[in-house]
Amino acid sequence: MQVLDNGLFMIYEVHGGHALYIDTVPNRNFPPAVLLRESVRQGSRIRKRTLANLSHWTPARIEALRRALRGEFDHLSHPDPQLGDCFALLFALKQIADRTAITAALGKGRFAKLGLFLVLARVAQQVHDSTMVLEKVDRDFRTLKTGLLEVRPVWVRKESRTRGHVFCWLLALKLSREIERRLRAAFGTTGTGPQAITLPDALRVVTRLCLLHYQVDEKTTMTQLPQPDARQQEILQALGVTLPDM
Repeated sequence: MQVLDNGLFMIYEVHGGHALYIDTVPNRNFPPAVLLRESVRQGSRIRKRTLANLSHWTPARIEALRRALRGEFDHLSHPDPQLGDCFALLFALKQIADRTAITAALGKGRFAKLGLFLVLARVAQQVHDSTMVLEKVDRDFRTLKTGLLEVRPVWVRKESRTRGHVFCWLLALKLSREIERRLRAAFGTTGTGPQAITLPDALRVVTRLCLLHYQVDEKTTMTQLPQPDARQQEILQALGVTLPDM
């Protein structure tokens, strides 16, 4: 790999006649556009095209790409990654909460994000609990009071806080039931279909899809979201969730 610096941008020649480079383009009254481009030599002509707009990237991420294009990471072996957050599970729960108006029900106040976090955390906690086999109405009340969602004990004194506490747990119950409905629609029930999957089991499968952090050097950490396996993809598809590219 050959690196050429013309004072405006760095050109990284990958192989003969083909190069990738990061270009910074003035943008009138707006911040400069940062573009990933390639140039290909075809005879006596050089054709250029833009591959991606990196303007929304953080400076640290752009610098990491520059270092990768320069070949600074070529000598590195594949280090063992550190297991990160359960991104897929939280991302899926957040998308379903948005689409079922649960996020909107919490409003846009200062405690809205905290309330949403409590809702998602309570649903995700069911990964570690067992499924309760009860009649539908009775099961919901038991789940709220002493079951999976454990609305009691309530360690608050003010009426407004008690209402907020119970409201978040009701939204968590609504989110759980919506996920169960989607799973039943795709896989059937445990009494009718051999492919049926319970809510805790589905969450447990998706929980395994975590972020992987690779420590490149003292200053650089690369984060990757692995591709879901076949079972994880089936569950995500049933939930109507598409993971972002990372």
